[in-house]
Amino acid sequence: MSVATQMAALGTAQSKSPIQTPDQAKGPVPPIPERIADTGLPESMVEQLIPKTLYFQGDTLGRDLAGAVGLKFSVIEGIVELLKHQHHVQVKKSLGMGNISAVYCLTESGRTVAREHLNHSQYAGKCPVPLEQYDEMVAAQKLPDGWLTMEMLRRAFKHMVVSEEIITRVGPAVNAGKSFLIYGQPGNGKTYLAEALFCLDPAPIYIPYTIEAQGMVIELFDPLHHQPLETQEEDGSLLALTRQPTFDMRWVKVRRPFIVSGSELDRHA
Repeated sequence: MSVATQMAALGTAQSKSPIQTPDQAKGPVPPIPERIADTGLPESMVEQLIPKTLYFQGDTLGRDLAGAVGLKFSVIEGIVELLKHQHHVQVKKSLGMGNISAVYCLTESGRTVAREHLNHSQYAGKCPVPLEQYDEMVAAQKLPDGWLTMEMLRRAFKHMVVSEEIITRVGPAVNAGKSFLIYGQPGNGKTYLAEALFCLDPAPIYIPYTIEAQGMVIELFDPLHHQPLETQEEDGSLLALTRQPTFDMRWVKVRRPFIVSGSELDRHA
């Protein structure tokens, strides 16, 4: 298919699909786990994360402990009670609103257990998302065919003097949703042109902080490339103790990343 034919299809899509901003776009949202089984993780992994979290944080409210591991307190409450029964965790005080308002800390045996877990894995953060759940979410958040319109491209390049020929060449490359190469002489605006594509503002996506694959925890969220758009609100009020999250706290809502890299190409004999 020629570039002109592709751009004709691109222009036709403009009348079929309204321009959506991140605030208007409706997309899949990671469901909030109601049970440990919903996380897709073995209970033992969550059981190890709780002592490690308390080891680094010290005295911690039940609400804050749940937030640190990325799950509702009702999901981890059974594990916390088990750790209390094993005398690894104890309650120092409570604000009188149930276990969620209790202040937890490690006992001496709990600190020993936490160090043993840390010898096995230094990770102590939000529960990871299994690779299978991540794959499903990636597929669900894939941009639909014809998402890019000529109007969106012109709006992205409105601060630049850009010919229609450049737009008709860049458009199909972006619409393909794959990597593409812009090449030319140094100083002719390649990077400036690529950075303008950040202004396209397609629908935001959710990515996990970490993923789990074959027992290994891999950090995925990178603040250098992922710009958070919405985070779970936290404050110290009594009302915040019972506030429910709006999506799975193991995930973060970010602007869809657009990665630009540059290098010099040399001709070798």
